[in-house]
Amino acid sequence: MRRKPIIPMMRLKNSFDLKKLIYENTPYGLCSFAEVIGVNPMTLVKISKHQPVRICTARLVAKGLGQRIDFLFDQCSIQQKTWGNRFGYRMKPEVFRKVLADKQLSIQDVAEMCGMHYATLYSHLKGTNKSMSFSKAVILADNLNVDIGLLFDFSQY
Repeated sequence: MRRKPIIPMMRLKNSFDLKKLIYENTPYGLCSFAEVIGVNPMTLVKISKHQPVRICTARLVAKGLGQRIDFLFDQCSIQQKTWGNRFGYRMKPEVFRKVLADKQLSIQDVAEMCGMHYATLYSHLKGTNKSMSFSKAVILADNLNVDIGLLFDFSQY
């Protein structure tokens, strides 16, 4: 039997209170800080409860707070419960287009960065493909350096 995949993650150190860090180091509240750094506000709630988050997300939070990632976060890992996808990832086309415009990238550029065919991304933008696999969603979000919750809606299969 194959071992289930282990996913590297980061967890806020127990000595830190995320809300307090945000209020003391930025002019923002929790939701506006999330919007500014491009992270879903519920992800910040997850971080404040010291739950594991993706390394990319931890990096965005640390950068937004003007701190080094290893100062605020400890490395950890989680074991994926199953090999199959438990969720479908539906792209938010308007957000994806905005991210592309902000980063001055074309769909072809992103497809090349992610090792995907550009037609795959076009079909998700047009709504022809309704759901993206977990692995492709993670690759896309990581290469664009944005939170996965910003680019995708999650739906239970």
